[in-house]
Amino acid sequence: MINKEILIVITHGVENLTEELFSNWIQLFCHCFKSDKKQALAVYEKYRIHGNKSVFCFGMIQDKAVACYSGIILGLGEKTIFLSTDTMSNGEMKSATVRLGTYIYNYLNKMGVQAVCGYPNQNIIRIRERKLGWKMIGTIYPYVGLPLLWRFLLNNDSNIPLWFINRPANGFFSKNKYWLSIFGRNKIYDNGFFTLLFAMSAKKPGAFFLRIPSFLIKPKIFGYVLLSDEFTSVEVMIKNAALNLDLNTIDVP
Repeated sequence: MINKEILIVITHGVENLTEELFSNWIQLFCHCFKSDKKQALAVYEKYRIHGNKSVFCFGMIQDKAVACYSGIILGLGEKTIFLSTDTMSNGEMKSATVRLGTYIYNYLNKMGVQAVCGYPNQNIIRIRERKLGWKMIGTIYPYVGLPLLWRFLLNNDSNIPLWFINRPANGFFSKNKYWLSIFGRNKIYDNGFFTLLFAMSAKKPGAFFLRIPSFLIKPKIFGYVLLSDEFTSVEVMIKNAALNLDLNTIDVP
């Protein structure tokens, strides 16, 4: 078996992404998440939105991206965190998540980023805990607002610092769901057709929101890893944030 040389490449911002790397990212997304190109392009748009400072870490074999770890640099008070959003591999790079994760974490630390946060799916949680040092400390649940009543008695009195990921006008980082509007940090993202109001939050957004059963929509598990033992003050902020997570701290739906 021939050993193929692996090159790791980091790119800041979509404006610095070559057409080939962009095409590779789309192909990897379709392969890993069993989606079509339209869905992949819709998800990729989060990296284009002003204020979302994207970073892509590619694993390359013979000038082709076979794996990618991408995310967005965001502010947490006066600190800086990296929101891990998409990790993908087509299987050609062994231990791709760990190798790319280790590489990009070192790189981000040198940039002054203090921690990496995210909502890993069940397939990757154990890898992040055992191999990358993550701690899983929180959960964000799906809620639906009762029509007409949801706007009363909202829980909007938190002064806990949270990061804020910018969303498109309709709020969705995926293909539009015209039967649903979403609610994040006391704002409705207008989808054009109002039927039900959907929210994701670590706590009940208001008195007139009902949690959706987990057998219908699974909650998202939240975790983090510090990029240096010196960043204990950031760890306190993240643990406080974990109790107040909302739709604007995650890149789905």
